Amino acid sequence: MKNTLVTTALRAALLLSLTALLTLTAQAQQVQPATTSPVEIPASQLPTAVRQAIAKQYAGYRVDDARKISGGKAGTTYRVELEGTGKKEMHVVFNAAGKVLRSTTETERDD
Repeated sequence: MKNTLVTTALRAALLLSLTALLTLTAQAQQVQPATTSPVEIPASQLPTAVRQAIAKQYAGYRVDDARKISGGKAGTTYRVELEGTGKKEMHVVFNAAGKVLRSTTETERDD
């Protein structure tokens, strides 16, 4: 009988420890900070929707630089630097569906 009580107590302690560990793991996963550091990617790794939006909305431009930004408020976004004919450079931020979230034009100066 004594062994049964010890075994039951050990099982209860093990179950309680396992439950606590699972709870802490779940909480840690929810609290992890978002990764918002831009990661340079080749233009070929942009989502198809982004590449299609560039071809349609920015005809005559080519991708000079592309960066993937994960974990921001808007989810995963893509910051693309576009060079076109003339001296204007476009900086455009897209969501994964190809929607333009922000767009700016930069005029290059000849110094």
